[in-house]
Amino acid sequence: RVETAIEALNISINEYGKVNIPFILSIYIPDISGEVGKMWRVVKLKEKIN
Repeated sequence: RVETAIEALNISINEYGKVNIPFILSIYIPDISGEVGKMWRVVKLKEKIN
């Protein structure tokens, strides 16, 4: 498990000699909670406007 996508990409290139998306996703899971919160606020704002 790695902390950043760049780390996962570097390991993928070193291990496989290429970008291996399934491998990258197996060792790196991004935290999208901040983005989900932003989208939720936009939806609520649009509901108020309409």
